[in-house]
Amino acid sequence: MQPFAAALRRSFGRRLSARIAVVMVASNLILLTGLGIEFLRSSERQQRDEATAAARLLAMALEAPLLEANYAEVADMVRETVALAHVGYVRVNLADGAAIAEAGSLRTGRWAQPVQEADIRFGQQTLGKLAVQMGQLRLVEVLPGALLALCVTLLLSLSVAWALLRPFVHETKTRIDALKRATEAFERGDLTVCAEIAGDDELADFGREFSHAIREIAASQRALREVNDDLNRHRQHLEELVMERTAELVEAKVAAEAASRAKSAFLANMSHELRTPMSGVMGMLELARRRMGDPQGLDHLDKAKTAAANLLRVLNDILDLSKIEAERMVLEDAPLQISGIVANLVSVLGHKAEEKGLRLEIDVPGDLARLPLEGDPLRLGQILLNLAGNAIKFTEHGRVRLSARIVEEAPETVRVRFEISDTGLGIDPEAQRRIFAAFEQADNSMTRKYGGTGLGLAICKRLVELMGGEIGVESAPGQGSTFWFSVPLRRRMPDAVPPTATFESGGAERELRRSYAGARVLLAEDEPVNREVSCGLLSDVGLAVDTAEDGRQAVELARRNRYDLILLDMQMPNMNGVDAARSIRAASLNRETPILAMTANAFDEDRQVCLAAGMDEHIAKPVDPDRLYETLLKWLEPGQ
Repeated sequence: MQPFAAALRRSFGRRLSARIAVVMVASNLILLTGLGIEFLRSSERQQRDEATAAARLLAMALEAPLLEANYAEVADMVRETVALAHVGYVRVNLADGAAIAEAGSLRTGRWAQPVQEADIRFGQQTLGKLAVQMGQLRLVEVLPGALLALCVTLLLSLSVAWALLRPFVHETKTRIDALKRATEAFERGDLTVCAEIAGDDELADFGREFSHAIREIAASQRALREVNDDLNRHRQHLEELVMERTAELVEAKVAAEAASRAKSAFLANMSHELRTPMSGVMGMLELARRRMGDPQGLDHLDKAKTAAANLLRVLNDILDLSKIEAERMVLEDAPLQISGIVANLVSVLGHKAEEKGLRLEIDVPGDLARLPLEGDPLRLGQILLNLAGNAIKFTEHGRVRLSARIVEEAPETVRVRFEISDTGLGIDPEAQRRIFAAFEQADNSMTRKYGGTGLGLAICKRLVELMGGEIGVESAPGQGSTFWFSVPLRRRMPDAVPPTATFESGGAERELRRSYAGARVLLAEDEPVNREVSCGLLSDVGLAVDTAEDGRQAVELARRNRYDLILLDMQMPNMNGVDAARSIRAASLNRETPILAMTANAFDEDRQVCLAAGMDEHIAKPVDPDRLYETLLKWLEPGQ
């Protein structure tokens, strides 16, 4: 059986013949099945009618014997009825239900005939009941002959179909075999094969189209091979170029990363190396000023302190610009109020304007001045101080005016526009185009007359852009100038921490002397001059100071003594301030004591490193005495 099935699968002609035979057999079976079902239904109806007629006739014949109560005759008539060929069961019951005669066997099941019942009457009187069931269907009798006729019909149908279809199947198989050979040759890559088939029917058309397609494919493959050859040559050349360029890019990336690391390290080192001696210079000047009684000596020290502050401002500008260009400038997100920033500006620049006879005017609406906002108050104040300071510097008479207005509002943010206008020299259009570039001024001759490095406006422009704002200038020679900038500021949530309260000049120092004299402070500073300056400032307000020259000594002292506050420099020999803070927090008598970093490392990432090590605040050198005292007072107060 399996070889025959495999042959059928391999041969189209055999498959076609087998399918035709199956169709013929199925058709004959369906036809004969339908005829058989109809014959069965007809036989059932006929036998049902015969049973009804037989019941009626028998009921009439049984009237007399039942009237005479001749039950033996009734039994004989019942047996004679069952003896007929097509009656299978008869039962007679009296009117009261008692059976008096029964013959045959009652059949049940699919092929059993229904039982026909009839009343035996004489006039209006019911003598009894008769039940009759016919015998088996006639179909059972004729079934063998019908099956034989079906088999003969099937064989004749198959023979006739085979005789008629054999030539067609042979011809079709031959033509399909030709197509098969052409297809197999094509699969082997032979593009010279021809599948021409005689005739004008669909197979012949398919053979011609197939041959034409093979010729088209052959032509396309020849063209494709030529294109592939060209592409391979170009690909090889492109791969060489890509590898070469990739190597160059990797080398450039490595060099850029190394340069960035070197620049970052250089900036950090320069910040530390410049701020450390400046901290010593300014600290010593402050200590000397505190102890100077001679008015002329005080004047000399004030001038030296002013010169040192100017030098520190230049250094800060250079470091700020370098941080911005190195993308290391990080803006704070802290509570701010414009009123506080403006008040600080007036306190810093008010006396300079007064010395030149200028009016410093402030035009800020009260609701804007008191509006709780969030942003970077230090950098916003730096921009305003720079612009207002320039306006005072380049204005000989008249006024300098600071104004602020809300120009855009949203549920979470406001955009504020600041304007600093003056009645000074004015700027010509050519100079306005380059005034925000680094190391540029409106007139370079001004550098000699007014001083300055030309970095302030460049820093302002970059800070404003970091805040997501814009800056510009409107001016004409001899008519003064108006520098403006607008920045977005977030509205402060009601539960946000308000800006830190500031003290009047000397207020924090007096409060420290009055409330915290004798408080113990640990100072870790490796640079002798700065250590002396810090000790002097701390001792002046009555604090008891223990000193350490490196981080290791600071940790040993913190393990032996309990302090109210600890000041640590970051860069120290043996153990730096960051590791010392970690050790103090891990195991000492001062695990909860406030620790402040007082260091020349002034970058934001330095501040984050200090906070991550367990320090509470970061103070950049050179340290302003008032700022130092305010911070000390903040952390010495109970609850901090």
